[in-house]
Amino acid sequence: MRIRQVWSRILDLDGYRVKHAGFKTDAEAPRLWNDVERRGVKRYRCGGCNERTGRVRDIKTRTWDDLPWGANRVTLRYQLRRLSCRRCGIRTERIGFADPKARVTRLLRQQIGLDCQSMPVSHAAVRHGVSWGKARRAEYGFLKEWG
Repeated sequence: MRIRQVWSRILDLDGYRVKHAGFKTDAEAPRLWNDVERRGVKRYRCGGCNERTGRVRDIKTRTWDDLPWGANRVTLRYQLRRLSCRRCGIRTERIGFADPKARVTRLLRQQIGLDCQSMPVSHAAVRHGVSWGKARRAEYGFLKEWG
């Protein structure tokens, strides 16, 4: 099995695959960078109405924090497309592993939300290496989805 296939299975991203993986060491903790791409899709889903369209306006690289792997923090990079939708106008594409405008994946948001149920938000933020506000928004999103 190739290394890209291994990372794709470890990260468990349905409909996506890891194009490139690498490590970056900085002062706080080593970080694993994964460049992610869609698998064989030529048409993308509109973020507003969920319709498929192939008209891409532009592309911008965006990053999301994901669940850590061992002592390493994991960051996903993806070429996010802005689409020209017939119904909605110009919108970003809908992606499967994160919510719109979020900077963390759904899996990390869920883990932070679970941790916030058993410890203070500030402790969960330190544990996952995110700001207090990001941990609070993750807790709110988790409770909204759960309740």
